[in-house]
Parts: sequence; structure tokens; C-alpha cells
Amino acid sequence: MFSKYPQVEDFIENLSFRKAVFGQDDAAVQYWAKWAAENPQHRENAEEAKQILLSIQGSLPAITQQQVDASVHVLLQRIDRKKQNALPRHIGTWRAAAAAVFLLGIGAAVWQLKTSETGHSGRQAILFKEDIWETVINDGRGHQLVLLPDGSSAVLKQHSILRFPKKFETHVREVTLTGESFFEVAKDSQWPFIVQANGLITHVVGTSFTVQAYPGDAEVKVSVKTGKVMLYQQRDSLKGSTQPECVLVPNQQAVFQRAQKKIVGSELQKAEVQAVPIFTEYFEFKRTPIAQVFKTLEQAYGVTISFDEELAATCTLTASLGDVPLLEKLTAITLSVGATFQIQGNSIEILLQQKCL
Repeated sequence: MFSKYPQVEDFIENLSFRKAVFGQDDAAVQYWAKWAAENPQHRENAEEAKQILLSIQGSLPAITQQQVDASVHVLLQRIDRKKQNALPRHIGTWRAAAAAVFLLGIGAAVWQLKTSETGHSGRQAILFKEDIWETVINDGRGHQLVLLPDGSSAVLKQHSILRFPKKFETHVREVTLTGESFFEVAKDSQWPFIVQANGLITHVVGTSFTVQAYPGDAEVKVSVKTGKVMLYQQRDSLKGSTQPECVLVPNQQAVFQRAQKKIVGSELQKAEVQAVPIFTEYFEFKRTPIAQVFKTLEQAYGVTISFDEELAATCTLTASLGDVPLLEKLTAITLSVGATFQIQGNSIEILLQQKCL
């Protein structure tokens, strides 16, 4: 039925799985409950697919199974034609979010992506191209959006540097950070995501968190918004240690004391959470005007979004976008209103084709 490693979109494409999620077939419900018990290693992707289907459905009108099947087929064809020119790997969650929006009949679109080597509005984000690695330096006055090869996103704070491969070609997605950045990692349990910063290794498979690691600081701080984060000291990793020194869950943080070689975990204080706008935003929308949705993204990511206000006047969004990376959020949103989007530095342009019904 599935490949050896079924991804989120594989579940969404499956008619029996959709019937089980929506309670349309008792036999399907029983089958998938048994399947989940027998395949615990794939339960995470199955649960994510289920949550996407249920959350995106919201209070929208029901559509027929025939419409669902046709929509999934058309959307996946469009994605397959476009993905070779966009994200080379790890686009499972992006495809799943797009498929969920489309199959529920809210619209259809394909997205376009442009990247540039300069920042926006004088932010002076500089991109140096090397043979293997990309280096982004934010020496401007504001935050800089960085799109990673796997579809993950990072919001790089001023006086910070992020280095990453042009393509994640091994079985690990590894970046190095000097300074501070908020990460939203595309979920992929087969390809762990690692941030190396001042002797601390942060290991995740798909979550959102902040790493603060300035060169002269005595401490490295990691704060978690969603998901689970595992922390190792670099010396432990080199020795082949498989047990993390500290495991964090949402609303927790850890401080790595560099001189003492010690990691100390604690709960995030309210003031610390409120100091990072994106930490307090969970991107839950229910028939929300699309202009307000864009404003929410602008405030959370420090970007500028332009769109035709007249065409957008009647557009609304019902979706739970949670901690998925910005590219996935934009894909789901533009699919819902039949639009495309382009990104250039910290500027995002939404290209609406017509007014929403």
C-alpha cells in the first residue's frame, strides 16, 4: 500500500485513510487503528496527516468524495511539476498541507519562489555563495527571513550568521549558527535537523525553537515553542553518545554554561515568551479576513507582504497552520484563495487572480 517510509501526503492521498479520519467507514476506522498499532514508527506522519485534514476542514461546507479524489489528483500533479525547481527534498509536510487545503475544495494554485542575494528595506542581509555552503549574514537593523533547502525557515536576528549546505544530501540536515535565530523545521523523522552553535548541538526532527549563541557570551540558550528538542554537548556527540544531556518540550528552555560544560533546563517565564512575538502566535484562523492573516504573518516573521486589497476584500481563511515553516503556511493560504506568491528577501508578493466568492 505504501513505500517503506510513508510520508504525510501518502496518507492524505489514501481514500481509505480519509474515510477513517472523517468517520465515513467503520471498517476503515478499524483497519487504520490496527495498522497504527502494528506500525508505531509511522504513527507520527499518520497523526500529522489526520490533524491537517481535521483542522483545515474547519466549518467549511462538505464536498463529495468524487470532488475530493479529483482535487487530490490534480494538486499532486501540479506539485510534482513544480517541486523540481523549488525545494529539492523534504517537502512532505508542505505537500500535505497543500493537499489538505485543496482536497477540501477551497481553491487551487501553484506557488512560485524567487530568492535574491540582498535583503529588503536596507536590512543589508548579505549572501555569500560557496561551492557547498551558503552563508547568510544579517548585519542590518531588523530580522532577516532565511529559507532553507528542505523548506524549513529561520528568522535570523541582527548581528547573526547562519551557514547551511546548498542541498541537504546526507541523512542529516545540519546548519551552524552564530548569534540568534528562530527556527521552524519541516517535519521529517528520517532526516534529523541539527543546529551547531558554540559547542552545543540542538537535535530535532520537526519543531519550532530559538537558539541564542553569540560568540562572546558565556552561555548558549535554547527555547522551545513546539515539539521536542534534544541537546548534546559537542564533545559528547564526537564520542558517539546517543543519549541527549537534556530534552526540552514546549515552553521550556535550557542554558548551556560553556565554561562549566553543563546544560541546565527550566520553564520559560511569561516575560521571556512575550519578548518573542512569534512564540505567542499559533496561527489559528477561522473565517479570518485574508488581510488580517497577512498582517499576522508580517508581525510574526518581520516580513512585508503586498497584495491587491480590492481583490482580497472578500477572501477569508479557515485553517490551523501551527508550527509549519513559513513556506508551508504561504502555500496553504494561497491555495485557499487561488493565488501564487513570490519571495524576495524579506518581501513577499501575493498574486491574486480574482476576487473570492
